[in-house]
Amino acid sequence: MTNDVKHPGLSHHDHFAFISTVARSLWDEPTVPQPHVRIIATFNLASMSLTRANIKSGYKATMLILDFPKEIQSEIFTFAHRDNSNDETLLLPVEVILSHVCSEWRNIAINLPFLWTAFKFETRRRASPWAVAKLQEYLVRSKKQLLELYFDMWARDLQGTNQCFKLVEIAIAHACRWRRFTLFNDLKGSPTGVTGSLRRLSGLRQLNAPNLEYFAMCLASEIALGDDEDVSPSVLIEGAPKLSVIRIDTTSHFHSMPPLSNITTLTIQESPWVPEYLYSFHTFRSILMIPTLTNLSIESSLIPHTRVWGNPATLPRIVMPSLKTLRITQEDNTLVILQLLDATLLETLVLHDLDLTSLYIGQDMNKITPFKKLDTLAILDCRYDPRGEEVESVNFNPLDSVGNILCELACCAKHVILSSPNAPSLIERGLNLFNLEKHKWPRLQCITLDLSTFSGLMFCLKNFEHSPHSLTVRVVEPVLEHWREVQLDSLMRLEKVCKLEAMKAGDLMMDEYWPAPGGIFHEDGNLDIRWGESIRARGPVEE
Repeated sequence: MTNDVKHPGLSHHDHFAFISTVARSLWDEPTVPQPHVRIIATFNLASMSLTRANIKSGYKATMLILDFPKEIQSEIFTFAHRDNSNDETLLLPVEVILSHVCSEWRNIAINLPFLWTAFKFETRRRASPWAVAKLQEYLVRSKKQLLELYFDMWARDLQGTNQCFKLVEIAIAHACRWRRFTLFNDLKGSPTGVTGSLRRLSGLRQLNAPNLEYFAMCLASEIALGDDEDVSPSVLIEGAPKLSVIRIDTTSHFHSMPPLSNITTLTIQESPWVPEYLYSFHTFRSILMIPTLTNLSIESSLIPHTRVWGNPATLPRIVMPSLKTLRITQEDNTLVILQLLDATLLETLVLHDLDLTSLYIGQDMNKITPFKKLDTLAILDCRYDPRGEEVESVNFNPLDSVGNILCELACCAKHVILSSPNAPSLIERGLNLFNLEKHKWPRLQCITLDLSTFSGLMFCLKNFEHSPHSLTVRVVEPVLEHWREVQLDSLMRLEKVCKLEAMKAGDLMMDEYWPAPGGIFHEDGNLDIRWGESIRARGPVEE
């Protein structure tokens, strides 16, 4: 390729701004495949537009890919790297693909340090015998840039295990450049055993990481090396002053607890194949009461039953002065903490894939402290499965108590979302959450219902007509269309007491509420939980 055009009709600044815009829009186009194909298409599209501009300006030239200034090509390479590095369909990392297209692109790619700042190693996907050499090459090419390192290591043979630990040892030598660090491992299945594996990872203990912002270390081992109620740091002991986002598992407090003093976002995930419940109430409470903790995600089994922690009526309160977002999934018994929380700033509460039976433990309703700043309550894919003997042992419907508790806790919410994918839905089971004649929701403005069946209209009409103020009710389009065809009179009555809005399948039922990951690799790429999917409408299940 030759550079025929030295001074195209647009200024250098206009080139850069225009191509950056083209690159951003093209990267949103799902029909364009591999990153190098996207880049070529981007250059071609920009070239055609610039050629038209050149002709209008009196120039008779066509822009070729290599005619663009190298900083513009580098900018588009950067888009490719950021937006495709977590694409599991790619056989090679984006930066490697770009460096293999031609000698000119290879020269640009190798000399663009940002392209080499993110290194990911996964033994379960595509382990490479040259991983150590690759990591060393990345560290050289990235120069002094801050690093994002991701190790998902589940080796079952000694050679693979040694390679994994060697990668970590190399990474430790560059701790001063860490910006994000992730380490997933299964120490229980390691050929070197739990104790031997922890010894190989001992370099993480007395470590200083001055630029570290995100840290995930989940080792899936319950071995106790000290007091299980001590939440002092056992890694990064020399300090990580910028560390604010942390992911741990239920075994981390034994051997891999990072400094918690400045955290704003914490995720506690499950420990695979560790059946024991390892948190005492004291340990759990100590972690949650970090004054700066703003976002908390509980994705693990903490206790087999609330009685393990003692009588909830006598447990001390959990004071969380900065908490704004709380989400809980799959761990039913953890629901007990909702009634122990003093979280005066809580704005968003998300309950996902839970059996709400555990919410009722015979507590005094008058002692429940409401979340006065709550804006959004989302009850997603939850169910109610009481044991037969529990139902027969009381003189009232326990589901009424569940609804009463939720109303007491969330009575200040502005937006309530209820999705129920399985029939019968919680509404059909009799959840009285929206009994607006009984429960007062003084700030309630919007109710979003993702119903699993086409029923529910009469429920809505019966309850929402008692609202003292105007409500917006959102349902998926097929449900609304069914109501219009089958129950038009009732629908018209409902439209007189509230504003109805239709959602399409796939629409967000609530705004994205969790802080953006901030890294190239997905924070929870190795987990089964997909929080983003849980807040999208699905509509009724066709039978």
